[in-house]
Amino acid sequence: MKRILIVYATKTGSTATAAQLLYDRLAGRDVTLCTTEEASADPTAYDIVVIGGCIRYAKLYKPVREYLKKWDAVLATKQTGYFILCGYPDSAEEFFEKNLTDAQAERAFDLACFGGEMVPAHAKSLWDKLVLKIERDHILGGGNNGDQREDAVLPTISEENIAVFANKLKQLSL
Repeated sequence: MKRILIVYATKTGSTATAAQLLYDRLAGRDVTLCTTEEASADPTAYDIVVIGGCIRYAKLYKPVREYLKKWDAVLATKQTGYFILCGYPDSAEEFFEKNLTDAQAERAFDLACFGGEMVPAHAKSLWDKLVLKIERDHILGGGNNGDQREDAVLPTISEENIAVFANKLKQLSL
């Protein structure tokens, strides 16, 4: 059975939640789950490497970008998959195009969006809280009278997308 590394970076906790959900779906496999900062994030000893991060202001979260740069040569020899979390899942393809090199995208077994969350209370900086609040208000569409649009839905973590990705990983890890 192949060894799997799931490595991620999180700003507000949503990516950590999604990574844990993915890890849980791979019970019985040889899987390591860690952040980009941990010593076990070295992909050398793994057959399959999954890298996840959030999209912040249309960019992949900086610790993930740094990880990809640091380990690019090693990752080129591995089966790799990527997942993102973002407040605008419909833009996931565009985010992957902007944030991965052509080579990274081409050799990936999957590029997946696990949805996203917009929770101002989870933001660490005042600026991030303000931006998230503005984005939430935009999605919810509170007009002049403050009424919410009837069709307004905030993004959430997609357990269905995580399950699909996990099933691909299970097949690859045999």
